[in-house]
Amino acid sequence: MKLWLPFLLSAFALGCSDDPAGAEGEDAGTMADGSPSGDATPSPDATSDVAGDASVVTDTGVELPKEAGPPVPTSGCGKAATAGQFTRNMTVGGTNREYVLKIPTGYDPKVAHPLFFSFHGSGSNGAGAIGGNDVIAGKPSIKVAPTNGDVTFVKALLDAMKAELCVDETRVYATGYSAGGGLADQVACSLGAQFRGVAVWEGFGSGSCSTPVAMWINHNQDDTTVPYSMGVSMRDQWLATDGCSTATKPFNEPDPCVMYTCTKKPLVWCAPTTGGHKPPYSNYDSMINFFSGL
Repeated sequence: MKLWLPFLLSAFALGCSDDPAGAEGEDAGTMADGSPSGDATPSPDATSDVAGDASVVTDTGVELPKEAGPPVPTSGCGKAATAGQFTRNMTVGGTNREYVLKIPTGYDPKVAHPLFFSFHGSGSNGAGAIGGNDVIAGKPSIKVAPTNGDVTFVKALLDAMKAELCVDETRVYATGYSAGGGLADQVACSLGAQFRGVAVWEGFGSGSCSTPVAMWINHNQDDTTVPYSMGVSMRDQWLATDGCSTATKPFNEPDPCVMYTCTKKPLVWCAPTTGGHKPPYSNYDSMINFFSGL
């Protein structure tokens, strides 16, 4: 499957734009990280209301497994940085690449922050995917969104962010929508050991992966742009990698999400019956709760 993934990314370009001016408005009104665009877009300093470092207990009493260990600060800790949103460029493999960086208000260079990557759908860009600085496990995240990303670019950004900013080495996350969801899956497969959790919205898989990664996956059953069967296939690939059985329990009801019983890494699967190719914003807090509880 990895051989024809580039074809999939280009084939979905017409139907996977998350730009309100995109193809026939199929993905108008949504951001690449699942948050809505337009009037409902979170403010630049918006944060999710998530509790502190204790394990997250969901509405149905489901408790996520908590990995032990204190934050591990990177070499960027102690270096001054200005809060705000910035569009930047960097050279990767001889090519000029663009990304958007969002440093949270009140950023403390002495505190190790979560690092959160957000990958856009075809027809959009990093600015369309950046969203707010979500609070994960009680700390505001540093947010980074590459334009037209790939695994090589993401790895270069990951290294650059760790060197420049105070990042918690143990709390790096990624989310992606549509074609960006395909990239999130690739990142999990290729860089899984460096990511604590990955979320895929209306995306697709790149084939079987060897490194277990905590995965949160949403795929609407009536999605005809990226067919539901492709989301199911990706889920099943990760169920095998994460050592999961078929046993499930509800996760964050009333959202239609379940957590599988897994021996290696946890996996949450959300499958709303309707919604088409638009990611449901109502499930965004479910994803943040999942990340916070890892």
